[in-house]
Amino acid sequence: MKRISKTLLLLLGMTVALTTGCSSNESMISAGDYSRSECEHSTRGWSVEGNPILKLTREGDKIYGEIQNYQVYCVDEPTLDCKAEEKHLDIHIEKGEPTACVCYVNFYFTVFNATDDSYQVVLDDEPLGSVSFAGHKTVQIDLTNREQAYEGGFEYPVKGIVSYVYDIADYPHATTTPTLRFGGIIEDGVVYSGFYFMNYPMPCEDASYDVEVEQGDDGTLEINMVCNRRRGADCNRLGDFIFRLVNLQPKNYHFRLNLVNRTSDNAGKPTIESKCVYEGELQLENGKETETTVELR
Repeated sequence: MKRISKTLLLLLGMTVALTTGCSSNESMISAGDYSRSECEHSTRGWSVEGNPILKLTREGDKIYGEIQNYQVYCVDEPTLDCKAEEKHLDIHIEKGEPTACVCYVNFYFTVFNATDDSYQVVLDDEPLGSVSFAGHKTVQIDLTNREQAYEGGFEYPVKGIVSYVYDIADYPHATTTPTLRFGGIIEDGVVYSGFYFMNYPMPCEDASYDVEVEQGDDGTLEINMVCNRRRGADCNRLGDFIFRLVNLQPKNYHFRLNLVNRTSDNAGKPTIESKCVYEGELQLENGKETETTVELR
């Protein structure tokens, strides 16, 4: 009996140790309590009144989410799902099968055990930016106008927009040295910035161009001037590549400018070549226009 008692005590001790050593899922961040309003103000086409707005309200360890005036199709029942992870809210909306009739609805959801002060928000696989509840109980995000840099508690991500790219064969510069001119100014709270890359090496064939911007944890902007071209066109011509950055704030930015060539073969398989051509600072101050010109040798 003594041997059995010792065995039972040992098993009980292991059970207690295992029970107390396991973490509970009750403290993990999660989302639920989904609901929505009825389909209102239906019309044919895609011109329903009202701006879609994402509203997030922090109360204790909960975030109450609301998407107002979101346009969906009339036939199917639209649904919203939110995947909540540490410092990330990934929201997905299923609009239903496309029809000629559209309407708008309001979606509601709750995030539980939300103890962090800031979160990165993604809507339908598109990063919206960073929301902060430090000093803000409620944050509203305009889902239509995303070129206003920041508003109370929310910072939009920096994006690049191509103004134009054109061949300069008929209008040559005094020099063929690649040259970068960049600068900006802040007026009435709006940031104006521009990048002018002269004597940019373009392929002889038609190609598409884009500007992709990534911001690292240290704030550095990786600016990629992207040329999408087909394999086989080896010759180059010179052109001007002009683009601007939106959603900047009045501060100093460290940035790297990269030339990226994405070359696709007949099967569509891309080969990517990237080269950093300049690394520097972009200073933005209220009411003060800045401009820097550098030759890229």
